[in-house]
Amino acid sequence: MKIVQKQEPIILDSNISRYEANIEIYNSKAKKTYKKGELIQDETSIYKVLVDTSSDLVPKDNALNYEFIRKSSYFAIFDHKQNTSTKNLNSIKYTLKTSDIDSIAFFGLNAQKITLKLYNADDELIYEKEKNAQVRYVSDWWSWTYERLHQKTSLVFLDLPLIFDAKLEFEIQDLEVTCSCSYVVFGHSKDLGLTLVEPAPSISIRNIIANTKNAEGLTSSFIFQTYEKVTCSILFDTNRLQELRNFLKALGSKPALFVADKTDEGFESLIIYGFHKDFDVPIGLQKSVYNLEIQSIKT
Repeated sequence: MKIVQKQEPIILDSNISRYEANIEIYNSKAKKTYKKGELIQDETSIYKVLVDTSSDLVPKDNALNYEFIRKSSYFAIFDHKQNTSTKNLNSIKYTLKTSDIDSIAFFGLNAQKITLKLYNADDELIYEKEKNAQVRYVSDWWSWTYERLHQKTSLVFLDLPLIFDAKLEFEIQDLEVTCSCSYVVFGHSKDLGLTLVEPAPSISIRNIIANTKNAEGLTSSFIFQTYEKVTCSILFDTNRLQELRNFLKALGSKPALFVADKTDEGFESLIIYGFHKDFDVPIGLQKSVYNLEIQSIKT
């Protein structure tokens, strides 16, 4: 089990436009009135105008006049929301300034492959790797011939070389198709121990159902929230108990990337961005096994 605490992105370059077409760019010096129902965008976000509003009022500081809708496409790939994404025809390419990162994960993918490159401060290529995001599960000649490609929605790159003052370049590609990715998270990983196959990890999808009554007393139900839950048993050296306890306690409610299956062809469901909810460990003499429950960020 590896855990990666998110580093904030410093974007150096991208093939994604900074501003979205057909949405007016907010200008505080325009001396105009934005009309109710209009969409406007500032440097990072899209807003809906709630009432006729003077351009003197800044969207991010006036929630009564503007409703935040989402991050713009340029930044959507770096927020944690799975229901928004960055999209572009053929490829999505970003160059980021990083330092001492060894892991990066992509969520909400619709693409053929991802290429990752890492450069040092002298702009020398130190690391390059490509992973396919579309696979075919083959068991016989029929599936080899006719089975359709399966789209992976999550991919993770682990064990990148640690480089101070580095430049990270990734490209999400799929020719003649609109690529999309809802979230990218990267950072420096910490080893939490060995994920056991017995007892096996368990995954579940939880729907929180809300019930409402109308004026006639009829009850209707709808899904208020959906999230995933993963529970793993993890083996570790007992002498690391205090270290792991202190680390998870300090992490608290901060979201992080959890990678329970570190193999290249591992289960996507065991790559989770979310919170640790429960840490429970009976203490052994030399080795101990703890149960870790992880809840994904809600969608």
